Amino acid sequence: MNEKNHILLKIFGAGMGDALTATPSIRKLSNIYSSKISIRSKYQSLFENNAYIENNFNLSDVIDESPYQVFSVFEQRSITESNQIRSLRKHHSCFTERSCAYDLGFDLTSDELQLDFFPTNNCIYNIKNLGNYICLHTTSNWKNRTWSQENWQKLSDNLCELGFNVVIIGKDYEEINFDKSICYKKCFIPLGGEKIINITNDGSSINDLWHIINNAKALVTLDSGPLHLAGTTDTWIFQIGSARHPEFNAPYRKGSQNYKHKFIGGECSLFCASDIKYSVREWNTINSIHYLPMCQENYDTMRCQPNFTEVFKEIKSIII
Repeated sequence: MNEKNHILLKIFGAGMGDALTATPSIRKLSNIYSSKISIRSKYQSLFENNAYIENNFNLSDVIDESPYQVFSVFEQRSITESNQIRSLRKHHSCFTERSCAYDLGFDLTSDELQLDFFPTNNCIYNIKNLGNYICLHTTSNWKNRTWSQENWQKLSDNLCELGFNVVIIGKDYEEINFDKSICYKKCFIPLGGEKIINITNDGSSINDLWHIINNAKALVTLDSGPLHLAGTTDTWIFQIGSARHPEFNAPYRKGSQNYKHKFIGGECSLFCASDIKYSVREWNTINSIHYLPMCQENYDTMRCQPNFTEVFKEIKSIII
């Protein structure tokens, strides 16, 4: 390759899970150019040891990009010319891995959609001491992506009664939403004595989290970063329903979204966060985004979510 054929991919994904969904495109670019590529992102630790990456820069790093062909994903731009609007990519209405590929001008087959994470053997946890366990990602999020504390507690109680330990994962932090409001994300810790193992906010790394999920009997989560990270393991995933369509976020493994993955939805299957008809209703155009955190049908409860009984029933039928 001459200098100008070195490739730099800039990943503007705001969340850890979003950034991870760029890995099929990283792999594809590396194969296309028959060379490792360089990247810039907010999540360098996600890409450590990645076999397809040469240089792993942070987006905040000051680097000379002139030797590179530069591409980007998750970069939202709108261009208006002669009353014609080039529509923004609406990630809530797309399968994110394919959306990244579309930003680069190609598509991915179902066999190319598996996510990549390359863990090290190091882990701060003694996995054997955790016993027979199931992971719960109990973080709060947008209203339609937050399961009630009552549901988490009752699910945890029932899992403990079956003999499982319950490992609570996640980190408390604040995230700025697309509308500049602040989402306060805080993990709920169920009661339950020694069977509840709380590893939230303990300074562990994404690599440590991967080992915890990889060795669990299952992960229970809503649409989240751990959902995508679990897609790089062989662990059972029980995905609690939310307002986003599961076909837009469930990870591919072995060419399918059904491999060791069970989506458990509620009574409402409109998936209003993924339906841009609500954008037209609110803004009279597909080129704006309706308020994603809320139910667009104005229900008092999140009917897209199941109750704990339905989730426990699925876990029990598959894991036991």
